Amino acid sequence: MKHPLSLLLAVLIGMAMAMPAQARQNDMAQTWEMQPRMGHTEALQTALANHVRWRQEHEDPWTWTVFEVITGPTVGTLIARSGQHTWADFDTYRTWEHGAAANRHYETTVAPHLAAIRSAITMGDEENIYWPEDPAEVRVLNVIGFDVRPGMMEQFVEGVGAYHKAIVENDFPAYHYVDYNVSGDTHDAFLVIPGGSMADFARPEKTVEQLMVEVHGEKAFKALQKSFDAAVENAESIMLVHRPDLSIVGAGAMATGN
Repeated sequence: MKHPLSLLLAVLIGMAMAMPAQARQNDMAQTWEMQPRMGHTEALQTALANHVRWRQEHEDPWTWTVFEVITGPTVGTLIARSGQHTWADFDTYRTWEHGAAANRHYETTVAPHLAAIRSAITMGDEENIYWPEDPAEVRVLNVIGFDVRPGMMEQFVEGVGAYHKAIVENDFPAYHYVDYNVSGDTHDAFLVIPGGSMADFARPEKTVEQLMVEVHGEKAFKALQKSFDAAVENAESIMLVHRPDLSIVGAGAMATGN
């Protein structure tokens, strides 16, 4: 697959608390972060596998993709994500969960092994997505979370748009996806960079920074970088690996063939 990490060399971006205009309301996602208790990492994974089988047997309508955190202070945390939803989908899903008593099963199998848990809703950016055609290629993620000073949304949108446009129009190998916190997450925005393996994250021969200089000229690019620097209050990066053994294809997706 195309090289993903070159985008990192130009990541000096941020956002304010509000959603940008192009965030799309049919790409809502629910995430669950499950941090194991000390000494319970293996037990948590076994319990979650059991719970996933239970959900399959009870025809969970949503697809859940699970990743394991392998860097940062929450190593071993499991992150389950279900995307491409609308606001109305959350109401429908809660009806299924209550009817199937899914939370009761979760609380008796998975919850005893947790030190902490977080639920969040995010919204994808329609204008700034450049993703592999085959999702099966994505086995590793670098996720950069951004905390941005208030009032910097316009700078964020313009900056990300400039990077995205240069990458796409020049068919540059830097896949990426931008996600915004709607409720409950730890950062304002997230830049997600996919890889097929850890080897994909080696420094490329040509970086996004070099591409931007070619497209905009060095002076204009430095001005763009300065604008990003002024917007970002804090940034944090973690690496995740896909756990297909803990993931589930929803009954709804299987019915439609997606």
